[in-house]
Amino acid sequence: MLEEQPPCRVYSRAAELMRRSSSVIDLGTGGGERLLQLQAAWPPELSQRRNPPNFQLATRRLSPLGVRVVDVRLTDKDLMPFSNGEFELVLNRHASFNPRESPASLPGQHIFTQQVHGLWAQDLLALFDAKPQWPAATPAKVCAAVTAAGLEIFR
Repeated sequence: MLEEQPPCRVYSRAAELMRRSSSVIDLGTGGGERLLQLQAAWPPELSQRRNPPNFQLATRRLSPLGVRVVDVRLTDKDLMPFSNGEFELVLNRHASFNPRESPASLPGQHIFTQQVHGLWAQDLLALFDAKPQWPAATPAKVCAAVTAAGLEIFR
């Protein structure tokens, strides 16, 4: 599968925000490969939330570097085992999250997310007679939930 790469400014903006933060959690970014690309910008406290099968891979890659890797279920409704305000910055690439219960849902803190439509690979799925897992997931839906939670959107 060939996937269009996100604009470089996505990663440069993430690095910029990380440098200004003392604590960051990275939600749902695979085996840690994207987080490793940002290693020069890591703050003193860094956590990553992963789910199987990437949990073990992320743990192997990131734990020796001092990153706390936590296995947490991410949905738009479930609570995470972190306190509101525990992290100054939440990074999120394509993963579900509950904006009302985000660990950075206090004023002055940031959630930096890149969301995609749940039907983005429909042509590829059709080749394998597979159905999209999250067909109702849309960036517009995420934006509505974020604003309903009282958070402000910057683009």
